[in-house]
Amino acid sequence: MNGEVELDVVIHDGDDEAYLQWLVAHPDGFVLNAKRSSTDRVRSIHRANCAHIRILRNSDLGGGFTQRGGIKLCAGSVEDLLGYLGRTRVGPSITVRRCRRCDPIPTDVTIERSPDEVPAGHLGIPNAVSVLVNPYERNALARAICIRRHGSRCKVCDIDLQQSYGALGDGAVQVHFRRPLAALPPSYVLDPINDLVPVCPNCHSMLHRGRETPLGIEDLKRIMYRNRARQYGTRPIGGDDE
Repeated sequence: MNGEVELDVVIHDGDDEAYLQWLVAHPDGFVLNAKRSSTDRVRSIHRANCAHIRILRNSDLGGGFTQRGGIKLCAGSVEDLLGYLGRTRVGPSITVRRCRRCDPIPTDVTIERSPDEVPAGHLGIPNAVSVLVNPYERNALARAICIRRHGSRCKVCDIDLQQSYGALGDGAVQVHFRRPLAALPPSYVLDPINDLVPVCPNCHSMLHRGRETPLGIEDLKRIMYRNRARQYGTRPIGGDDE
C-alpha cells in the first residue's frame, strides 16, 4: 500500500510520483531499496539526494521505482530504517549495503536473529537464560561501527568465533554496552567506539546474568581467570586470588 507509515518509516509501493515527492520534501532523509518480497536478504541504503535512487536507468519504462519488483522504504534517520528491518525481517539475517556514491553510513550492516531475542524457555533448552540486551546493544549500525574498529575477538575470553567455527561463526559476535543505564540522561548520544565492546554470546550472557547492572568487562575477566586458576592450579591472571 503506497504511503503506508510504520512508525517513522514511509513505505512507497506502487506510486512513483509519491515517492519522488517524498525525496523532494525530505532532502536530508534516507531510502532503502527493497524487493517487494519480505524475504530478500540484501538491501541497499542511500541518502535522499543520491542520484542512484532518483534516476531510472531505463527511463522509457514507467513505474521503475515502486511499481515493479522493488519498493522504497523512506525515513528521516538511518536508525529508523534499521529498526524497522529489525522488527519486520522474515529470514535469519539481512545485510544493508551502503551506497558508495552517497556514503549514507560508514559501513555495511548485518541484522540477524539471535537467541537473545527469544524469551527464556523457548530456546529448546530447559531453564534457558534470555539475555535482556538494551537498546544500545541492539543498535545495528553502532554494532557494525564497534566491530569495524575493535575487531570481532571477544574482549573477555579472547575467542574469535570465525576463527573457531569458520563461516558459521562469521558475524556471530555481539556487543556489550559499558555504561550503567540508570546513570544516563534520556538524551544520551551513543558513542559506538567508546561505549560498546565486542563479546562472544557466552560472555555476554555472563555479563548480564541475574543482574540489573551488568558486570564490567574486567570484572568478568577476573572471575574467569580465577576460576581457571582454581581448576588448573595456576596463578590467576589479572589480580590475586580471592
